[in-house]
Amino acid sequence: MATNPHAPRIGTHRREVERDDRRMLLVWSASFAAVLGLFAAGTQVYRVTGPHPEVTALIRQMKHHARWLIPGLKGAPNAKDAPF
Repeated sequence: MATNPHAPRIGTHRREVERDDRRMLLVWSASFAAVLGLFAAGTQVYRVTGPHPEVTALIRQMKHHARWLIPGLKGAPNAKDAPF
């Protein structure tokens, strides 16, 4: 049986698109897993190398500044029972 030369060739294009989509999903998933692994390894190195008072101070300072950026958190940190 001969194929119709005027029939649309959607099947070939769809297979190419699905293959490219699978490839991009695989690349994205591998990249995401690699970044998560990198962060996990970095966290373990940070914990093994001991206390880091400079980093602790930096994190505390960043939390302090973040309180001024988030609406509703501009009050004193221990003023939860204070009337408004």
